Amino acid sequence: MRSLLLIAILLAVAVVTGCSSAENSNAAKLIRELEAKDLKVRDITKEVKAEMPNVDENKTLVWLVEESERIYIEIPEDAENSIEEKLPIYTSPVIDFTGIPHLYTKDELVISYFGQNEKLLNALEDILGKSLVNEYASIVIKAIGS
Repeated sequence: MRSLLLIAILLAVAVVTGCSSAENSNAAKLIRELEAKDLKVRDITKEVKAEMPNVDENKTLVWLVEESERIYIEIPEDAENSIEEKLPIYTSPVIDFTGIPHLYTKDELVISYFGQNEKLLNALEDILGKSLVNEYASIVIKAIGS
């Protein structure tokens, strides 16, 4: 139940920040790059919308990777603002995530993944670089230690 609530909150943030059309070429490029890494991907945005009606499929895309892992692709008007909103949530010790949160950005996209699938994590890092959550957590830990 907590995980559904968390996903609903994150998707609400995506809706509030606003996105461009779901037919985004950057999102399509990312999906092609994941497929090139020999990952099976399938668009489940409509299925997720049926579970959670607040999901705006024109603003947030949900893809199933390797039959069990979900990635959330946001196409915000302001990627930097979206990341600034998400990082404190993703690194909060009081939120119980269903999996380890990972946050990436590339080509005006903000990509979220909650999990530990090594093949998917390696592909995301190869394509998108290191997770911003890890970098942000390191900065916070250093600031607390000072």
